Order: sequence, then structure tokens, then C-alpha cells
Amino acid sequence: MLDSAIAERIIINYKNIMQDCLDNKIQTVLDIPYFDDELEQEEYEDLDNPFESEDSIEGSRNCKDN
Repeated sequence: MLDSAIAERIIINYKNIMQDCLDNKIQTVLDIPYFDDELEQEEYEDLDNPFESEDSIEGSRNCKDN
């Protein structure tokens, strides 16, 4: 699937994460960077569930309606 995405110019390239971990002798998942030079880990954790805030807003609306 990824090879066909490259052929269709949807993506440029990709990495085999397992092979990269073996090549770099990664010991724990904490040593795996999310993305090179992108967002900090805390920012990704904040993005973990983007619908969480919408769900809480919707839930509070339902409580007010009753």
C-alpha cells in the first residue's frame, strides 16, 4: 500500500519502524522519537484525543437540556 502511495506521489518515503529500532539498538519505546524535529512530546499528548473536549461540551449541553 505504501509503495503504491509513493508511485501515486501521495507520500515521498517511509521507514520500517521495527528495522529502524533494530538498527539503532532501541531498548525501550521511550527512546523512539515521534517525528524528527516536529512537535514536542507534550504537544502530541495534547493531540491524543482531539474529540475529548467536544465530547465534554456535548455532554454538558445534554445535561442542561434535561
